Amino acid sequence: MRVRRSQLRACLVRFSHETHSFSPVSTALDDFRPVYGGKVLERARETRTGVAGFADSAREQGVELVPVLSAGAGPAGPVTTDAYETIRAEVLSGIRDAMPVNGVLLALHGAMLTEDLQDPEGDLIYCIRRLVGPDTVVAATFDLHGNISPQMVQDIDLLFAYRTYPHVDGYDQAVNCVRGFVAAAEGQVHPVRHIEKCPWMPHSQNMLTAGGPMAEIEERSLAWEDRDDIINVSPFGGFPWSDTRHVGFSVIVTADGDPDLARRAARDVAAFAWERRHRFTVDWVPVEDALDRALGANHQPVVLVDASDNPGSGGTGDTTGLLRALVDGGVTDTVVSLIRDEESVARAVNIGVGSTGRFALGGRLTPDLGPPVEVTATVQTISDGTYWLKGPMSRGARACVGRAAVLDAGGLQILIAERASSTNDPELLRRHGIQPEEPKILALKVKNHFRAAFEPLVSEIINVDTPGLAGATFDALPYQNIPRPIYPLDLEVQYPG
Repeated sequence: MRVRRSQLRACLVRFSHETHSFSPVSTALDDFRPVYGGKVLERARETRTGVAGFADSAREQGVELVPVLSAGAGPAGPVTTDAYETIRAEVLSGIRDAMPVNGVLLALHGAMLTEDLQDPEGDLIYCIRRLVGPDTVVAATFDLHGNISPQMVQDIDLLFAYRTYPHVDGYDQAVNCVRGFVAAAEGQVHPVRHIEKCPWMPHSQNMLTAGGPMAEIEERSLAWEDRDDIINVSPFGGFPWSDTRHVGFSVIVTADGDPDLARRAARDVAAFAWERRHRFTVDWVPVEDALDRALGANHQPVVLVDASDNPGSGGTGDTTGLLRALVDGGVTDTVVSLIRDEESVARAVNIGVGSTGRFALGGRLTPDLGPPVEVTATVQTISDGTYWLKGPMSRGARACVGRAAVLDAGGLQILIAERASSTNDPELLRRHGIQPEEPKILALKVKNHFRAAFEPLVSEIINVDTPGLAGATFDALPYQNIPRPIYPLDLEVQYPG
């Protein structure tokens, strides 16, 4: 039965986490900092976030949006069972209270794990489908690093992956999701899906979509999507540090009423991607060579990328390999950002701005990757760690790293904070009195997201080979659940196999 647009009503839920199975830092309920009801939209107002995309598009399409909750935590170890079950119960209760609705709009990640579940997002979608019934449209956006499962695809109508890395299109994909929901609810399209998975865990370091193999895969996907009978083609690179049977590369195609077409398109894109798997191999520069290059550069600043400990990949944010090399080498005119160290922050706050003290930095959460680095430093600034994003990613959104301080160790400025966080937006540095264009070297715990805002400001970017939980290879990780054989751990595996 065709539904008139003026009748459309949809719930909105955001529940997001990217889980690193081997992180020692578990993810608890307090880490999600959920907000409910009207506050969900209030926080997103005048931002370029996914939630804002849902809200703005719903308003434009004449859809009554019922915000249920928004809960997201930074990448870390598995979500506790209590946190997941509590938020899931609140999601289902909020949807139940809002019924009847024509749709449920979800902002998910796709790579969440809990202490007990390898596919919590599949479980959540399953529970929502059982609650709302077969005629309610369930549509979602996902991060392109999602490990998508057949269960997720079975119980959803529409799904839209981010197409960019750095993820600057979260807002746009939410807009597309709402438009897809309207078309499906009004009977203009009849979504059918196919998921195609390859035996392959690509490294996310080479998933940049401005160029290279992932850009070519996206172009192949868009060529299929140009057809009127295909609604969406979403390639997912996956998140290789999630120890789940659903790990790795996948393609989900949503066609208009033609399952055979969805299957053909998905298999074509997957085969195209598989042929490019060797180009996702990571080649990072040894620390000493990276320092020599940075110190010898004619233009500044040069970024030393400490990607192995990038908190955005589930790194603890407190490994000390790069920091130790800078301190031992007496390197100056350099900014290090950001070292997670609650004890040192508390000490900085205690002695106060302008005071000098001895600090043992980092190396607490993963001491086997390097002990703390001792420095004598002057406390330069102290803050509550709150700042607003001004770069292309989630522009206008509020961020917080907990209490933070800048320590000046003889020309080496070190930003420390209570929470691990990737330095993806220059505003984090400016908030603490550092102009990112001025130092000779920026030593950042980042991977690729920072490029969206930093590339216009820097002269060179060097990926440094340092110890960390998200390093260049997967060989040393104690996987138990991933499917085997799988590339690149098993070089002889074939697709299709």
